[in-house]
Amino acid sequence: ALVVIAWTVTRTVGSLIGPEASTPAKAGFGDVVSTAVEVLIVIGAVGLLSGRLRPPSGVAAERTWMIAALLVVPFLVLSLYSAVGGAPFVSEVG
Repeated sequence: ALVVIAWTVTRTVGSLIGPEASTPAKAGFGDVVSTAVEVLIVIGAVGLLSGRLRPPSGVAAERTWMIAALLVVPFLVLSLYSAVGGAPFVSEVG
């Protein structure tokens, strides 16, 4: 959660210290996707720790994991592609 907060601050306000302290950083596609995945991880962890969220079992578990993979994997592939500088997803961070 602290990483998401730090990312949000640097993209909206700018770094809190340094020569470019008041200049917000630009967000690239990979940055946004990885931050969204981090938010989902935090939500899932809080749900599991609170006991409100239980992992499914049996056939429901297989379907749940299949749907999750079909939704998450394409975005992760595109974000990794943008991290290595593939056009048109070149990140403007920094």
